[in-house]
Amino acid sequence: MEAYETMAELPHSSHPEPRLGRVLMIAAGWIARYPWLVLIVCAITIGWSLYESSVRLSYRTQRDDLMSSDKACQVRWRHYLAEFGSDDDIVFVIEGKDRARMQAVVEKVGARLRAEPNQFDRVFDRTDLRPLRDRALLYLSENELRDLAKQLDDMGPLLSPASLFAWRGLTLRNLIARAQSILSAQAPGEKLSAADVAFLEQFTAIVASAERSLRDLSDYANPWTGFAAGVPARAEILERPRFFFSDDGTLAFLLARPATVDRQSFTPIADAVKRARTILKETKKEHPDLEYGLTGLPVLENDEMAGTDRDSMRAFWLALGALILLYMIVYRGLRYPLMTVISLLAGTFWALGLTTITIGHLNILSSAFAVMLIGMGDYGVLWVARFDEERKAGRDVIEAIRQTAAHAGPSILTAAVTTSLAFYAIMLADFQAVTELGFIAGSGVLLCALSCFILMPVMIVLTNRKKKSEVAEARTILELPRAWMPRTMNHPRLVVGIAAGVLLLGGLFAAHLRYDPNLLNLQSQQFDSVMWEKKLLDRTTGTGWHALSIADSPEQALDLKRKYEQLPEVGRVDEVASLMPAVQERKFPLLEQINQKMQHLPSRAEASEHRRPDGDLIRGDLEKLRPLLTAQPELRIVSTRLSTTLVARPEGIREEMLVSFERKMTGDLWDGFNRLKESSSAKPITLDDLPPELRERYVGSSGKWLVRAFARDNVWEHEALGRFVEQTRTVDPEATGKPFGTLEGLRSMKEGFEWAGVYALIAIVLILALDFRDLRCVLLGLLPLAIGVVSALALLKLFGVSLNPANLVALPLIVGVGVDNGVHVLHDYRSRRPGEKYRMSNATGRGILVAALTTILGFAALMASHHKGMFGLGLTLTLGVTCCMIAALVVLPATLRLLDGRATRDEKTETIPFKKAA
Repeated sequence: MEAYETMAELPHSSHPEPRLGRVLMIAAGWIARYPWLVLIVCAITIGWSLYESSVRLSYRTQRDDLMSSDKACQVRWRHYLAEFGSDDDIVFVIEGKDRARMQAVVEKVGARLRAEPNQFDRVFDRTDLRPLRDRALLYLSENELRDLAKQLDDMGPLLSPASLFAWRGLTLRNLIARAQSILSAQAPGEKLSAADVAFLEQFTAIVASAERSLRDLSDYANPWTGFAAGVPARAEILERPRFFFSDDGTLAFLLARPATVDRQSFTPIADAVKRARTILKETKKEHPDLEYGLTGLPVLENDEMAGTDRDSMRAFWLALGALILLYMIVYRGLRYPLMTVISLLAGTFWALGLTTITIGHLNILSSAFAVMLIGMGDYGVLWVARFDEERKAGRDVIEAIRQTAAHAGPSILTAAVTTSLAFYAIMLADFQAVTELGFIAGSGVLLCALSCFILMPVMIVLTNRKKKSEVAEARTILELPRAWMPRTMNHPRLVVGIAAGVLLLGGLFAAHLRYDPNLLNLQSQQFDSVMWEKKLLDRTTGTGWHALSIADSPEQALDLKRKYEQLPEVGRVDEVASLMPAVQERKFPLLEQINQKMQHLPSRAEASEHRRPDGDLIRGDLEKLRPLLTAQPELRIVSTRLSTTLVARPEGIREEMLVSFERKMTGDLWDGFNRLKESSSAKPITLDDLPPELRERYVGSSGKWLVRAFARDNVWEHEALGRFVEQTRTVDPEATGKPFGTLEGLRSMKEGFEWAGVYALIAIVLILALDFRDLRCVLLGLLPLAIGVVSALALLKLFGVSLNPANLVALPLIVGVGVDNGVHVLHDYRSRRPGEKYRMSNATGRGILVAALTTILGFAALMASHHKGMFGLGLTLTLGVTCCMIAALVVLPATLRLLDGRATRDEKTETIPFKKAA
């Protein structure tokens, strides 16, 4: 215990004073003699840094800004943007059960969005192609048009100038008679003609519809198929506006792009998002039975940036407040805490100025560098701890500053260099945002160390009026090393054994730690946009991210669509090339011919007037037909059912139901012919005929054609994202879109951080080798790091926290920070008297404890974030630094004591030659 009491004189090192220590001592002495000059220079540079950063420093908050612009995926993405413009759409979601009501609300919201062009453009709430209905037959091929014309020829009586008689003869009895005539004329083994087969198929559908209608008139269904339905199957979208619904019909959604984007703002589309939510809130008052929400990548990014900004500011002030409170507890006053904080802020401001003149902007990652510096740049703690001991030894202020620089300076500098190297190692990651963070934070750590070397002597000289130490002995939690250090060091074998067991057990847990690259899981799950995004993913196929292919022609676009649709990972493919019919001019004569055939249609009312049917006669005709249906099993079944139903219905009611059926049947056929007539206009379909919201999304400024291939699975999940990107590249190696940049970024980040940790470790080993010039000291310096990293990863596994793109950056940082404490202990170890068993000095123990606590408080402040990525980063760093601190204060001193004991035993048992002994 006596080694921890106040010393009358500080111990001298058993090693010669290093040259670095002498250089720092001389520099500190000069600074202490000219404090006002140095202070004025520092004030000028700090003021300049703040001014330049406020005027010139900008924010880059887009995900596209996180990667290097030289990446192939980024080059392709810029090419797409130049051709088609930004497609970052806000997704408005309406949830309900009444499809018609939801559709009406979508129309209302779309109208309100269009009324505010200063906030929203490219509003996309429906696909309305009804203006193209008069040319719907252009979507048939030439052969299909010829077949249609031939079928119309077969229906000649219904289309002739005297067609009224044929229409009134279109009754169930006459159709049965026609079927009977066809089948009775068929010789045994003879095949029916194509026309007769087509008639019997149509007749089967008519009989089935009649049977359902006689059972329940509301169950009537249009029996006409093929050309008689009136509209080609592929042109159904021309009949009515098509709105966007989820697969189960419970979600309706529309898209709108923010009209203005403030690139200099941390939340560039905040105004548009705020206005969009206001519109939905107003709509909910009018339709309270529905639920409303916003999502989409730009909204997710906006909410994430706004939340990150709030979390960063909260973490900064929490960390700063906790730091000041800790210093006040340690120093029992305000002077030293203020000096330490001023030194820390000065280094942070210099880092801000350096960022302004070098990089010129901050991104979503580098914007958190100030919080990191609060945790890692507080070197003033170690300076004050050593200065206090020097003053207690009776030295005056100037000499105490010189000795502090000589003894604490090298360890501070080594710690700063190792930490900065950990950050600089991150620059090797192939990811621009991470590279920028590494440079800014690494330079910031060095500048914080520089501000400590410059400002601490200045402020001490200008504020110190007494010749004795002003720091009273304080029995606080920070004096705990006095109590537990002797106990642990007196049982080194036990401590080292427990540490080895913890290391082994922790390694087993850490080996099973999972990596989760899902970026959606990093955001606060309380965000409205996150919850609605998950609803869309659960209920809708093909609404998420998509691959974008650019074609030179409609034919190439359709070929890409065909290939994409064959991929199992693709859920839906959208394009507009199919809305531009091929070889239109060659189809015009056929259209004119078809249109001409239908010029003699009677009115619908005239065509539907029939003689009152007789149910008994119809049943009798069916009985006569039945023996002829041996080769027509389906027609035999439905005709038997119709006959049974005719028997079951009372006379009178049965006839009324037959009248209703025949009128509907004839009216539907007339409607089909009339639609054919209306859709056979011989006018070309041009790009100008397409709705603007489709044209501007799918046709580029230079006439290129866009194809969107939507993923079938949730591509927020890394495995699904990888499969989707891999398969779409087999169709189009030049495809672009959010999935490609995201996958490239995630891979670059993961590999970059992993290699950054390796590079940081290599660099730190070299620094330790240059500092100590002793392999054993290098290995001992790495011991707290090894125990700390393994223990932290094991604790993450126990807490159920996965590694992810946010907290993965903590690993190279822990490598840098975790070595610091070991460096201070080893410097203290080498300064003991020759032959003396090692006991950590009070100044070193308290300095490490205080410095580690400030770092822990700085990182723990991040855990107050709602953003799960920032929370995870704070938790990982807090656990890592805490474990490294405990290892440095408990395991490393015990290991050093154990090594000292072995050295002493080796000296005692050394064999001395007889002659030398004599």
